[in-house]
Amino acid sequence: MFAVLLYLVAYRGEVIDLPPITQLLPLVTLALAIGFFEAVFWCGWVLLWLVKSFGIGYAMDLSEMVFLFFIGIMFAVVFLITRSVLILWPVFQPMGQLITLIQDKLTLPFLAVLGFVDVLSVMVVLVYLAARYQRKRGAPRRVV
Repeated sequence: MFAVLLYLVAYRGEVIDLPPITQLLPLVTLALAIGFFEAVFWCGWVLLWLVKSFGIGYAMDLSEMVFLFFIGIMFAVVFLITRSVLILWPVFQPMGQLITLIQDKLTLPFLAVLGFVDVLSVMVVLVYLAARYQRKRGAPRRVV
C-alpha cells in the first residue's frame, strides 16, 4: 500500500518503460542494496538516535531537496509507526529508487548483479551479527 502511495504521489502515476531484463536486473539489485542500507542505517539507527537526542546537504537544487525532504519524512513516519525496516525494505524504498534509475536511463553491466548481491549479503550478515550481539547484551531489539 505504501509503495503504491509513493508511486502515485512521487511519480504521479507515470508509465515507466521497463528496459530488458538484462538491464533491469542490475538496477533491481542496486535498488535493493541501497534500500536495505537506507532502511537499516538511516531509519534503524540515525533516525532513532536523532529522536532520542533531539526529539527529532546534498549538492542539488532546492526543488530536489524539498522533494527528498518530504519523501524522507514519509519514510520516517512509516518507520516510526511500524518500527520495522521490513515495511521500508524490500519494497517501499527500492521501488522509488528503481523508478528513478530507469527514468535516468542508467545502464549497468549484467555482472553488476553479483557485486550488489555481495554487498547486500555482507549487510545482512552485519545486521544479523549486530542483532545477535544486542540480544546477548540484553538490550531490546529496535529494528525489524
